[in-house]
Amino acid sequence: MRVWQLVPLPIQGKIFVALPLLAVAVSAVLAGVGNYQRYKIQSAVQRHFQMASGVNEVLALMVNAETGLRGYLLTRREEFLQPYVAASENLPAAFEQLRTLAEAEPGDEPRTRKLQQLEQIRALLDLQMADLTWQRSYIAAPNASDAEIYNHLAYGKELMDKIRANFHTMEAEEETLLAERLEEINAIRRRDYFGVFIALFFGVGTRLLAWYLFNSGITRRIEQLVENTRSSRRGASLQFPPTDKNDALGDLEREIVLLDKQLNENNPTLINSALDGTARAEMKMR
Repeated sequence: MRVWQLVPLPIQGKIFVALPLLAVAVSAVLAGVGNYQRYKIQSAVQRHFQMASGVNEVLALMVNAETGLRGYLLTRREEFLQPYVAASENLPAAFEQLRTLAEAEPGDEPRTRKLQQLEQIRALLDLQMADLTWQRSYIAAPNASDAEIYNHLAYGKELMDKIRANFHTMEAEEETLLAERLEEINAIRRRDYFGVFIALFFGVGTRLLAWYLFNSGITRRIEQLVENTRSSRRGASLQFPPTDKNDALGDLEREIVLLDKQLNENNPTLINSALDGTARAEMKMR
């Protein structure tokens, strides 16, 4: 408070205004940071769902291609090749979408792991599509043996099992990442609630502090000015010395001291003048 009494009035007024604004600024910063972090995490959560949808699409294309080729193998009818043709056309774009989603993963370690897994799956998909193409071209030929057809079917099943296993591993890791991201969102939400409470507490505290400083500073100085004015009017000595502040109240404090000094200096002259006037009045009466 001793230091506060030395602060000029304009600066005190700025502090009174700045304290509540500081609480608002702190609350706004916390809200802005929380919203930005939630936006990033929600974008990552959205990518998780897109990744899961992309994985299911790629698996569906591969299953359709394999099923369609088997139907063609059994019937020798071209319409059964339509799922295989559609998979051959759509599979590159669907897989590239998975790669794009993996490259957008914010964490370095999850992003690297996803890209490595996708490269392994891409190699398996290429082998599977190459084998299906070979089956279409050669197994359906009249001279293809049952043993040769069986070997390629068994090889294709083995590849599909590996593809499913790799995708299931990716899906499990995606679920783990999703759970972590959801927990991060909940943690940010809890932090935001705590930040709102802190900002509210800080705002109320700064308002109380501003009120206390106002009462102990400006109000107290005004009360001292009133007491000095009363003392000067009564002819008593001033109770409070002026401050050294360069503000309006400081100027008023010093002006009251000067006025009191001037009144004290003029009091003897006024008394003598009053006595002389009384003596002349008595002489006239005589």
